[in-house]
Amino acid sequence: QEVAVKVLHPGVRERIEMDLDVFRACAGLLEAAPFLRWLSLGESVEEFAGLMRLQLDLRLEANHLDRFSTNFSGSRQVSFPRPVRPLVSDGVLVESFEGGEPIATHLTGEDGVVKRRLARIGVDAFLKMCFLDNFVHGDMHPGNMLVSGGGADDLRLVLLDAGITTELSDRDKENFVLLFSAIVKGD
Repeated sequence: QEVAVKVLHPGVRERIEMDLDVFRACAGLLEAAPFLRWLSLGESVEEFAGLMRLQLDLRLEANHLDRFSTNFSGSRQVSFPRPVRPLVSDGVLVESFEGGEPIATHLTGEDGVVKRRLARIGVDAFLKMCFLDNFVHGDMHPGNMLVSGGGADDLRLVLLDAGITTELSDRDKENFVLLFSAIVKGD
């Protein structure tokens, strides 16, 4: 079985903590200005710090990949790498190698049918994550998406890097419904 291996570099945890200390210091300085307090920069830095720390345990990412694979097990159009256990630790993630081309190669070409099909697959996957599964990939950008398959009728979107995920509150879901309704209506 071909695999992909993700390894945290030695010392990365310490470097990230040092960077976060710099962010905290900057936020503290900026919050000293009364007209900037409304930004709650210190809170934002701590929220960001929490997200960064979560990404430093690759066992959590493996669990996310398992959950996404289960959630999309009935889909032929969306897939995720599968962790290879017991080769997963806090600093090493071994997962199935997923072949494909970067999605960007399909977005710059002339084939409008493929572009529309990929857009539909991506939007459907995102909506499923938000409204059916309430477990959302938090880093869906072209660098984390591969395309495999043949022509427009046989495309599969492979989503990589599931280190950041979120679950939506009822209020968040309501806001998404309002947003998508406005988009559909052209408001």
